[in-house]
Amino acid sequence: MRIGEKIYQTSGLMFGTNSNTYCLNTREGLVFIDAGFSEKQYRIMREQQKRDRLAGKELLDLFITHCHFDHAGNGWLFQQEGAKICMTKEDGEAAGTGSCVLLENLFERKFRRYRPDCIVKDGDAFDYGNVRLTVLAHPGHTKGTISVLAEIKNKKVLFTGDLFTLRPCTPMDELQVEPGWNGSPDYDKDKETATLQRLMELPPLDMIAPGHGSIYLGDSRKLFEALCDAAERKLP
Repeated sequence: MRIGEKIYQTSGLMFGTNSNTYCLNTREGLVFIDAGFSEKQYRIMREQQKRDRLAGKELLDLFITHCHFDHAGNGWLFQQEGAKICMTKEDGEAAGTGSCVLLENLFERKFRRYRPDCIVKDGDAFDYGNVRLTVLAHPGHTKGTISVLAEIKNKKVLFTGDLFTLRPCTPMDELQVEPGWNGSPDYDKDKETATLQRLMELPPLDMIAPGHGSIYLGDSRKLFEALCDAAERKLP
């Protein structure tokens, strides 16, 4: 489903899947953000590619925001199809060794291990002709969590993984934002707080695309202020 210039959502609640995945139709080929969880979700993602008339295009890169099963579980399928997997060193090691951080017990299945093809770090930039991506280190949710900033025709879109989710607005149309889940074995409250402060330093964004729930097209500064307030109120 096209949600912006060159941007498609390929799974998520509207498709009956647990997590969101996104596809960027670049001049050089297809670039994905997050891999999803199950083979069923992978099939849904590929079927959606056909509906969006993206079938047959080369799979280039897959950026995984963090190593939790629902975002990284299908990485091996993408790798099998020829995509290059891009992850941080910390979360890439978890995907390759079968760490408890992957949350196999929570999802009641075995994680299919794989090694990333490209280790990314804060500030790394990738130019695909008509799309430019920048990796932003946003640890806290996991040790190696990243966001991915896309620049497309002067528009800025931030893919945030599990930094937050949006809740239904109040009857007074007040923004409701929930900080990301803090139950990971490697969750770090101090790093999460620093990450939220980094978000406040970003320039205005045209779209924010999280790993669960709805995308956000409103005032990014307002959303990040609400996120920081919610995080302060949330128990550690």
